[in-house]
Amino acid sequence: MKVLSLYGMVQLVMFLALPALATVSIPLAWTPGVDPNITGYKIYYGLASGVYTNSVDVGNVTNATITGLSGNTTYYFAATAYNADGTLSDFSNESTVDVMTPPTMNALGSLSINENAGLQTVNLTGLGLGTGQTLSLTAVSSNPALIPDPAVNYTSPAATGTLSFTPAINAYGSATITVTGNNGQARSNLVTQTFTVSVAPVYQPPTLNALGNLSINENAGLQTVNLTGLSLGTGQALNITAVSSNPGLIPIPAVNYTSPAAVGTLSFSPATNSSGTATITVTANNGLSQSNLITRTFTVNVAAVNQPPTLNPIGNLTLNFNSAAQIVDLTGISSGGPDQVQTLAITATSSNLKVVASPTVSYTSPKTGGTLTIQPIANTNGISTITVTVNNGGKSNNIITRSFTVTILAQVIKPVVLNPLTNCYVLVSNSATFSVQAAGLAPLSYQWIHNSTNVPGATGSILTLNNVTASQAGKYYVTVSNSAGNTNSSVAALVVVSTPAATLSATAGATGGFSFAVNGVSGYQYAVQTSSDLVHWTSVQTNAAPFSFVDSTTNQFSQHFYRTVSLP
Repeated sequence: MKVLSLYGMVQLVMFLALPALATVSIPLAWTPGVDPNITGYKIYYGLASGVYTNSVDVGNVTNATITGLSGNTTYYFAATAYNADGTLSDFSNESTVDVMTPPTMNALGSLSINENAGLQTVNLTGLGLGTGQTLSLTAVSSNPALIPDPAVNYTSPAATGTLSFTPAINAYGSATITVTGNNGQARSNLVTQTFTVSVAPVYQPPTLNALGNLSINENAGLQTVNLTGLSLGTGQALNITAVSSNPGLIPIPAVNYTSPAAVGTLSFSPATNSSGTATITVTANNGLSQSNLITRTFTVNVAAVNQPPTLNPIGNLTLNFNSAAQIVDLTGISSGGPDQVQTLAITATSSNLKVVASPTVSYTSPKTGGTLTIQPIANTNGISTITVTVNNGGKSNNIITRSFTVTILAQVIKPVVLNPLTNCYVLVSNSATFSVQAAGLAPLSYQWIHNSTNVPGATGSILTLNNVTASQAGKYYVTVSNSAGNTNSSVAALVVVSTPAATLSATAGATGGFSFAVNGVSGYQYAVQTSSDLVHWTSVQTNAAPFSFVDSTTNQFSQHFYRTVSLP
């Protein structure tokens, strides 16, 4: 008899994911010694032991597959085989299988979107618990850098739910999303569906934040407008340009920008003495063939204002003591703007009326020139600031002032030499010095004179002669000069001595003392020295020759010696 053995069925079925109508795979094999002439298998099954209400021919296979089984049900199986002659073998031993129903979920279609498409929602349908009590859903992305793991919105045991996700900014490619339902059972507990998200690249335009309108006054000067929110989009480099709808009022702005910075500036100066409105158009171009531009516009409103009058600067003035009245020209006078027809008034004041009276103005509007008469005060000197004011009569910006100084010089006095020169005695090859002090209006200049001849380079208050020779002896004086004239100093003699030795002549002296006369070069300095041993000498008196010397200490010595020494 041929007996079939069904083995491993229960263990295998425990790991199958079975739908509501389950499919069971039953492994079949012959027992040892069975005739191998088998043409096919027939499986019998039912809901009660020995009661087989269904059968199915499964062919000559190793594993028999049974479909259409109800979940959560125990089935009883037996099998037989077709012999080569078409007869059936005996039944195999009966086996049982517990069929579990897995959760369910409908298939999900692929999704194609564009780059930066924003939040996406995918519907989940056909959700069922199967044999379980609660269904939980998870979703993961194969490319989270492009598509992050979707958020799941589902409450068990509902039949529907949703997934939501937002593609990464400025990214494209594809990602596979895997959605898994788990009913919590030990087997047949999972259902899995996958779908693909394809993100197509698109050209991203550059960006530039909106620009606010600008209101300024006429002649407002240099203006700077900030550019913010700049980005390349899909491009590689960003170029910024700006144009003006009214370049006669607002010239084309200068652009200060370096790609790929997020900020930059525009700068421009309104035309002088002009008012009106201009529209500025700013364009950012990232260089692509499409989606490459963004433009922003703003208006510049320039309000007309009264322009101040004009007057050219006036140079400072220096006058001598007791100068006559002076005429100063006023030039560059105007009412301000070219469209302003106004009557101009000009006034002038002096800050120091003790030096200069307030000037007299000579002007007739609307001439471009006029004059001031400057009248110095007699017998005075000093400085006064003259302020000239032009007023065009407007309610604002109606005045311009120009100031200059008038300096009245003090009366100039010739120099005065304050000290006389003194004679100078000097040895050949030594140095001699003459000096004077002088007073008078600066600057003072000096010139030393030797025997009526100017001494070369001797133009200071001190004359120093180095390495004196006999030819330099003679009379010396100095001429001191300023703008008022010159004054000569007194005359002094330079005596050049080649042999300054002195002679001693004894004279009558007091009792117990000794006296003598020192005769040498007149006016030259000599020192009298004493010694008791002709070795050690001590200076006891210094004087200019000729002079007398008295020694009242001679009675203290058994012998005493004297000599004179000339000084340098």
